[in-house]
Amino acid sequence: MTTTSNHSGLQTPQRTTPLPAGDGLSLNTGLSAEENKDILENAYLMLDPQLQPLAPCPTSPESMQVFEQHKKLAQEYLRIETENALLLQRKQELAKELQEAEKQDTSKYMLELREQQSERESLLQLHCNLKRQLEIIRGRTKKSPNKDEPKTGPGGGSKDEWVML
Repeated sequence: MTTTSNHSGLQTPQRTTPLPAGDGLSLNTGLSAEENKDILENAYLMLDPQLQPLAPCPTSPESMQVFEQHKKLAQEYLRIETENALLLQRKQELAKELQEAEKQDTSKYMLELREQQSERESLLQLHCNLKRQLEIIRGRTKKSPNKDEPKTGPGGGSKDEWVML
């Protein structure tokens, strides 16, 4: 924004960027174009009293011009405020969705962790059982060979070489 001085010495802000096309505020109310125009024309009345433009002097074209500028600025202000409110609402919705997704992911990961812990316990138990069986088998093989009687098979080798199916 830039400022310009009028003939009374007051500086008034001048917009350097143009207002959006149309009235600066679009309403999707299902009303007719004429009704929307009336609503937009009186948008400044929806502002807080301290933000509403002062009534213009009907005999002064400059006062009317300033009043119209204020009305357009009020429309833009309301449009931006509405957009901010909608964006804030959307942000809250997305945060809620994210929180729900995180809860689902957490429960999914916890279930997967329990399954893996159960599988680990089963594998450890299997390992211990196989280790015990190996020790039993090793214990039997150390006790079973009898040095007094040689065990030989038909080929002259020991009987331990034979496999029975």
